[in-house]
Amino acid sequence: MELTRFGKRILFAYLVLLALDIAVLALAARVNIWQEFFFMADLFPLGLSIASLVLMLVLLLSASGLQYTFAARPAFHLGIFGLLSIFWLAFNAFSTSRWSDIPLPCSTIPDDFADERGWCQEVQALKAFVWILFVGVFLTTMFMAQHIFAQHRHGNSQIWRFSIMHFDPRAADHQGHARTSSVTAGYFGRAASSYFAGMDSNSKF
Repeated sequence: MELTRFGKRILFAYLVLLALDIAVLALAARVNIWQEFFFMADLFPLGLSIASLVLMLVLLLSASGLQYTFAARPAFHLGIFGLLSIFWLAFNAFSTSRWSDIPLPCSTIPDDFADERGWCQEVQALKAFVWILFVGVFLTTMFMAQHIFAQHRHGNSQIWRFSIMHFDPRAADHQGHARTSSVTAGYFGRAASSYFAGMDSNSKF
């Protein structure tokens, strides 16, 4: 089944978020290697970026390829992205408060401490990227929720049973109309057959 217009937008958003997450993962890994994986403020972005990468890949593959699995449905996507938004907000707030002692202009670190200056620059980049990633995850969650609940309010409650990237309200309405018409035709067809069969039996007498 071809991706809908909304599905293409979600796909683009997922790819952008994956790129941001990989950037956070790379920066967090470098920062933690320098600190020998000691500080929790540095470990939180590393662990959450790994979890986010796995979850977003599962969502992306299920919604684009495995259309009929539960992981492709809107409820699953909204739930996962809602949790990711909460975790990124909480962990970013914790890590940012712990990073407040690091000097913002890394150029103030003397030239004799080149490694420390490089670490400072990577921490500042990590600080920026984790918040950019949170904003992206949150906006994607709101965008999906607005579209899904708007479709539900307009009577397309079947959206909850379809893949989030493949649901087409017009196609769904057409399928529902066809099913209703076939059931109605079958009922009246059987009723008409019974009626004419009764007339034939009465005419014999």
